Amino acid sequence: MKTIGIDIGQSRVKVSVIEGTNRQFRILNYVEYDVYSDEADDNHKKTVEALRRIQEEFIDGQLKVIVGLPQSSVISRHKVFPFRERIKIARSLPFELEDEIPLDQDEAQFEFKTIQTTRSAAEVLAFVAPDQAIAQTLNVLESAFVDPDVLSVESAAVSNLFENWSEPPPEVERLDILDENESELLTAEGPTEDGAVLIDLGHSKSVLSVYRRGRLLAQRTIDFGGATLIGALCNAYSLSSEQARTILEEKAFLLITKDKANEDQIRFAETLAQPFDEFAKRAKMSILELETQFQFKATRVSLIGGLSQVLNVGPYLTQRLEVATNVQALETPFANSAVTFDKPTMAKAAVSLSFAIEGLKRPRNPAIDFRKGAFVKKSLSMQLMCENWSPIFYAAVAIFFIASIYSVSREMMAESLSDASYQAMLDQARSPAVGLKGSAASAAGVSKFLRTKKKEIRDRELMEKLTKMNSSLDVLKEISNKMPARSAGRIDVREVQIASNQVTVFGLASQANLVSQIENTLKAMSLNGKVETMPTQIKPAAGQLAFGYKFEVDRIEN
Repeated sequence: MKTIGIDIGQSRVKVSVIEGTNRQFRILNYVEYDVYSDEADDNHKKTVEALRRIQEEFIDGQLKVIVGLPQSSVISRHKVFPFRERIKIARSLPFELEDEIPLDQDEAQFEFKTIQTTRSAAEVLAFVAPDQAIAQTLNVLESAFVDPDVLSVESAAVSNLFENWSEPPPEVERLDILDENESELLTAEGPTEDGAVLIDLGHSKSVLSVYRRGRLLAQRTIDFGGATLIGALCNAYSLSSEQARTILEEKAFLLITKDKANEDQIRFAETLAQPFDEFAKRAKMSILELETQFQFKATRVSLIGGLSQVLNVGPYLTQRLEVATNVQALETPFANSAVTFDKPTMAKAAVSLSFAIEGLKRPRNPAIDFRKGAFVKKSLSMQLMCENWSPIFYAAVAIFFIASIYSVSREMMAESLSDASYQAMLDQARSPAVGLKGSAASAAGVSKFLRTKKKEIRDRELMEKLTKMNSSLDVLKEISNKMPARSAGRIDVREVQIASNQVTVFGLASQANLVSQIENTLKAMSLNGKVETMPTQIKPAAGQLAFGYKFEVDRIEN
């Protein structure tokens, strides 16, 4: 089977064509079309022209076409259901999300990606797309005579590059504890496992995705991208947007240190650093929010997208996020290819390739597809069949209608038996402890009341931590300032490890009494006045003594 993934961006339209089975694939072609423009109308015209070229050069009746909705138009929510059947989850999603999204059920399409299952439950990442956003995307494609088979979403598709997309979601013995009042994961005290963060640095926005045990867990969209940096360069150097874009793509860099840099280099790097700092602040807050919600610890951050090729972006964001940050290696998914890819092209082609892979997926692990309801792709063969078999078709519809009436009647009789219990629930909702009135005194109202209170507590605790916590550099500075003076003897600190409020120091000292002074100094800094002696692998030279201490510090500012 051949599939084509089309990534429609604000700067470029990227296309990946692959051929494969439900287990492996080979990249046949990759093409980029430049559609960048300051004017929205001109950008739209260039996008349509690029799509028409794609339709003429690549698309035929045998090719499966996959396009993505803009990530900023799609809402995502993490949910756990006490059943695992996909049809039950699909039916329940609109009601589960009714109070969590600013959309009417009849004005949106619902999809979900299964993260993992047990024998009787499922953990999913739900996606909601407004009908208006779906219609706008399809209208652009229709004007270029492109009729996609699948309408997916970026964050879910990109997970194909890192997950085993050919296999069904993993089955585990048990999920994390399921709350009785709402489909959320209850959290325990402290992180329970490590997680990874993937950030796609795009042109108009960046998508932050969290992975746990190798599966996509949640995502956030941040309003930052190449357009932000182009605007900063235009303002700083009075450039046209096209000039700024060329400089950004060919010469952009960030400075880790200003040593040996001239004034022009420092000015240029600081121009880009300011928007990167604002992005890092928002990304760090999103990561901390997700760590608190899902009780994991982000141990690494990986970057893809065009901006991931900015020189020193990984080390720079490592300093700002305080998590090891590197450009994601993509050699594995791009290994089997008829086209030669360099690393910058891999970073840009990742999304279009992931869309193409969506077209190879099977029902046991299906693609995210918003072409449903009013937007389902019309089949010509189905239309001919309906015309030829219309009498039988109408008879079947009549039988189905009668069966539906019978089913609804039975359901109404069953619901009447639950009136008493429902009334008891209303009485509790109106009680002083809850205080709900009018239409708010309902099952949905009680559930929303509980969620609101929990979110207020989590947000309050989160903001307190963000505003009061010292950075690792502050802790390191305090250790340096309080160490014995140079006149007391030579001290060579070889390694300092800072994890949360745990600090470990290894080094060498020239005298035994100097080691004692270091231990007393660290005791004075310690949260509980104690230090723990740690074994060290450092081999001292003649006349030197090795030391290693572990202690706790208070990182909250008073």
